[in-house]
Amino acid sequence: MQKSKFSHDTWYQGKHGVIKKLDGTNYEEWMYNVKSTLKIADAFEIVAGKEKEPPEENTSARESYRKRRATAAHVLTYSCMPNIQVHIRHLEDPKEIWDTLHRRLDFTASQTGRAAILTKFVNARPNAGESIGEYIARLQNYQTQLHGTKEAITDGLLQSRIFESAPSEFKAIITNLRDQPDITVEKIMARLSLDEEERKNTSMAVVVSSGSALYAGGTHNPGRGHGRGRGSRGQGYGRGQGRGKGQGRRHGRGYDQGQGRGHGRGYNQGQGGGPDRRQDNSEKKRPLFDIECYYCAETGHVKRDCPVKHRADEAFRKRQRTGSHPSGQSTALIATNQPSGNQFEDDGGGLIL
Repeated sequence: MQKSKFSHDTWYQGKHGVIKKLDGTNYEEWMYNVKSTLKIADAFEIVAGKEKEPPEENTSARESYRKRRATAAHVLTYSCMPNIQVHIRHLEDPKEIWDTLHRRLDFTASQTGRAAILTKFVNARPNAGESIGEYIARLQNYQTQLHGTKEAITDGLLQSRIFESAPSEFKAIITNLRDQPDITVEKIMARLSLDEEERKNTSMAVVVSSGSALYAGGTHNPGRGHGRGRGSRGQGYGRGQGRGKGQGRRHGRGYDQGQGRGHGRGYNQGQGGGPDRRQDNSEKKRPLFDIECYYCAETGHVKRDCPVKHRADEAFRKRQRTGSHPSGQSTALIATNQPSGNQFEDDGGGLIL
């Protein structure tokens, strides 16, 4: 049986899907995922309080209702982390569980909670080991939480935050993306993720290539052959007659194979621990028209010859020399002197984690 890639400590995996557990900071994401799961299980109307229990005489409908009600309570309870379950473990009614979690954890229900979310967005930076795609998704989650409120984060503000906080290795490609009038957050994420993956693959290829070179490169040791005539063999570093270029396998102690007559040095080309390997120069190169550029996704050239990359690099260097910035770039997004943290007392007494 294949082992699940999801940890049960942070993920709830049920019959109808996988949900990241509610930990007190991801209520909006959790709410949408749980709501979708409960709809598939035909139980969300019960959670919302729109479907009531059928009368006792309707046995089959009553049994179906109770099963779906129990399913809803189970999903709501076990898709929460232990620190959240303490507030609902004594509840059995799924509607009461849903309302309790909403009252305690919906940060957007109060101005203090919304300000805290906005502060997190403004101060966000990529975490160690976090991919650029995961970082952008985190910023999008803040945008989702504030959607429809007066603190809503626009797409333009989200793009500006990505450009200003992305790691330095993305600066050249970001310069190119800034100049595109129809750029979207989705396109930004795709281009940056592609560039990140390309650099990761290049680094791995360099490591593999370096390791192969240590094995297959061998050693080139000057040696002196001893003997006369073609095919004479001798032990290294012994004076002799015969000038030529010899090849041999070096297994601890090597040998020289000299050719010709005369007094001089031979040349021993050997490889440690294995047979001599040579590059096959007859291997055909892949035609350019079949190659796709990793930078601009066009065919006919590779990244180092990409005209789009050259223009982007030149524009970036020009900006560094002149110290100029694109017009309209935000110099300060939002004041960050708002309260931060995950625990608040909202207007209704919520956020008691």
